[in-house]
Amino acid sequence: MLDTPAPLLAAMAVTGACHSFDRKDREDARYWFEAVEQLVFHDLESNLDRKISYRKTQIIQAAFLACIYQTWEGEGTARARIRRSRFNAVVTAARDINMASVRHNISPDFENFDWIDFICMEETIRTLLWVFCLDTAYVIFNNIPPHFALRELRMGLASCEACFQASTSQECFAKLQDWSAHNKRPANFSLYGLIKMFFHDDLHETMLENLAHESFMNLWCVNAAFHVVLFNLDSAVSGDEQFDRIRAGIDNWEAVWHRRLRNNDEHFFDAVVATTMLSPQCDSHIDPWKRPGFWKNAAEYWLLAQLMLERMVSARQSAQAARELSGMHGLHWEVDSHINDLIEDDGMERLHFFLTSAMPASQ
Repeated sequence: MLDTPAPLLAAMAVTGACHSFDRKDREDARYWFEAVEQLVFHDLESNLDRKISYRKTQIIQAAFLACIYQTWEGEGTARARIRRSRFNAVVTAARDINMASVRHNISPDFENFDWIDFICMEETIRTLLWVFCLDTAYVIFNNIPPHFALRELRMGLASCEACFQASTSQECFAKLQDWSAHNKRPANFSLYGLIKMFFHDDLHETMLENLAHESFMNLWCVNAAFHVVLFNLDSAVSGDEQFDRIRAGIDNWEAVWHRRLRNNDEHFFDAVVATTMLSPQCDSHIDPWKRPGFWKNAAEYWLLAQLMLERMVSARQSAQAARELSGMHGLHWEVDSHINDLIEDDGMERLHFFLTSAMPASQ
């Protein structure tokens, strides 16, 4: 804590105060929104180092937190500024450190296992994963084109929570070895590699079981990737094969997620997502920093991706039927579906309208 840069400490303090039970704390936090934002982004823009370092990770973490509190707690002008300008700087900083180099290189022997190096690399990986998740949040909630192409996501994958939360190097190493024996993937596998696996239409049972031992954070990122693909999908120029591939990815994720919730990994390796979904009151008995948080809502984001895909398929089929009925097979005078109109939506009206229209009519 003594070595933590002032901009990161300030961003953490403001973010924490936003969630305080004390109303005065929340009001005081708002007073500091602008000042802390300026502080952390001045730090970000002043650091031109393009090499991976823990200091660079902390700079990105501070800027990321400023984006978070301004996006969900700030005024309209601040929210727009974050989306249109500030977040671009965060993405640029993430690219500067060469995301493909941000992967674990863990020794199989405890004598050569460097716990501090593991923690620093794990923090950097998770920071980049969270930046990607925030990018997809802007896609989903604000209808903004994604900043990252999926093929850029060559950073490594996050380790399970038990490894990250371990209190000793021996405990961390033991959990890593035990967990690796279950998920059976290379330690330096990339997020992009994991995403591509889900789009195969012939994943056999053994592979589904192995994927079900992946950490919740990584599974969440795969789910988020579906929304990037759907946003960039154009029903007018995409073939049936592309729609089938996306449907295979969404179906595979559902199969893996259900296995993940039933395999009891969370009692040994990860956050207790399934337990808190079945018994929300259990959440109050867990240390706040160990709670599953947003991950337990992953199935809702999967369902949103499925609904959006089905709506796009339906619109495409309707346009094809209209052309056939009109006899204009060679011409494509058709009305756009308006599912992904490129209009920035600050208040999430577009998403609300889509969800409302997707709900079955009341009887």
